[in-house]
Amino acid sequence: MASNSMKILIYLIVVCFIGILLVLGYYMLKKPVYGTDLYFNFDSDLPDPFLYLKAPQSPINILEVGKSYRIIFTIASDEKSAMDYTYIVSSRILNQTERFTLIPKENKTVYLTITPQESQKWTSNYVTSSKSENVLDLTKYSWLAERKEFLIITKDGLPAIVEENYNLPISFNISPLGRVYHVNISLDELRKRPFTREYTVESYSAFEKVNGTIDKLSLYVSGDKLYATLESKRIQYISEPDVFSIRLISGRGAINETTGMEQPKEIHFLYQIK
Repeated sequence: MASNSMKILIYLIVVCFIGILLVLGYYMLKKPVYGTDLYFNFDSDLPDPFLYLKAPQSPINILEVGKSYRIIFTIASDEKSAMDYTYIVSSRILNQTERFTLIPKENKTVYLTITPQESQKWTSNYVTSSKSENVLDLTKYSWLAERKEFLIITKDGLPAIVEENYNLPISFNISPLGRVYHVNISLDELRKRPFTREYTVESYSAFEKVNGTIDKLSLYVSGDKLYATLESKRIQYISEPDVFSIRLISGRGAINETTGMEQPKEIHFLYQIK
């Protein structure tokens, strides 16, 4: 009986010893995992850490022109040896590149400040142009610059004819010409020198700007005709959502099997300027 107990004990000891050897062998043969982490800090203004709570259906960081925002991100090295890095910041607001070296267990925190400008807000969406010419027959509309009327009035009990002269400027409400300026100029003067004028009309909203420009309005007289030419251009600008991207290239990056090139780490967020 004692002999059987001893055999069982020896068997258990051998099994435990083999198990210990297997565990030790696993950890001894297991290769250590090295790498680098790239992340935004929670105390950064951008990306807004509470954005999904504020606007779960539209996770876009809305930025105001002239307001400053902090962007803080960290590169943490868990490499086997010292490593060279390059981070690349890409956006319409800020573009920046820096090279540096980290030793194992060393971190680098980068502090950026951006202040969106009006010029960085707009991108051209579409442009339309048109040109038109209107002709007015001065023999039919001779009153345009000068008109005479004869009125019959009673003077001392007797009817009398009185002549009245009207010197009328060219006006925007003359339907054959369409929309033009008031021009206090005679037809004879227009025969000698055309009248030209340029003007711009703009309309704004938070994320759209329409620039309607009349490049050139020209009035001139040739023979018995008054000509009005109008060249119009309409340009629409919009503030589109864009990507603020931070890429990190290291001396030991992931390799794309198709291209054979290193795949940089990347963090990014969407923003829109209002």
